[in-house]
Amino acid sequence: PAELDHTTRQERIKKLEELKLTVVVVGSVKTTMDSVMADIALVGKVVGAPDKAKQVTEGMQKKLDTLKAKVATAKGKPKVYWELDATDPAKPYTVGPGNFVNDLIALAGGENIFAQAGSPFAQVGAEQIVAANPDVIILSDAAYGISPESVKARKGWDVIAAVKSNKVFPIDDNLVSRPTARVVDGLEAAMK
Repeated sequence: PAELDHTTRQERIKKLEELKLTVVVVGSVKTTMDSVMADIALVGKVVGAPDKAKQVTEGMQKKLDTLKAKVATAKGKPKVYWELDATDPAKPYTVGPGNFVNDLIALAGGENIFAQAGSPFAQVGAEQIVAANPDVIILSDAAYGISPESVKARKGWDVIAAVKSNKVFPIDDNLVSRPTARVVDGLEAAMK
């Protein structure tokens, strides 16, 4: 449960503080592209390398600006379903607001079909995905055996626009599973 996680985290922080160690907490449940860059800057400051952190975030921003310019010329916004975990294909996990992947979808010129979900890591019903009829499906769970073929074989998914037009794409989970400087590389991969 989330409460236990928070309590455990607080207990660990308290123990570190009792040892007279400086504690800096980076990241949160809600993580956006802006917070990723702020966290990199904070870590740079804490470890005494603010210039290096600035170099990293400036590089990220430059790449983001280039990708935004590319998106600005695109026509229309495809509806996107981003799958995190379909261990249970009837109730898969996806991304919602407060998740940096939600930002990636928008930055790539898409519209997250679950942008209004009640959680950054939302569990949804397969029928909701079918009803939303995404134009593109991104599989960040491909490393766990989920493939475009297995998605196409899901009962009732044959009516989804992305399935009909073969726009079901695996993505390297290493690029998009953690809020690090590599998320911009994940954005590039999502735009291909």
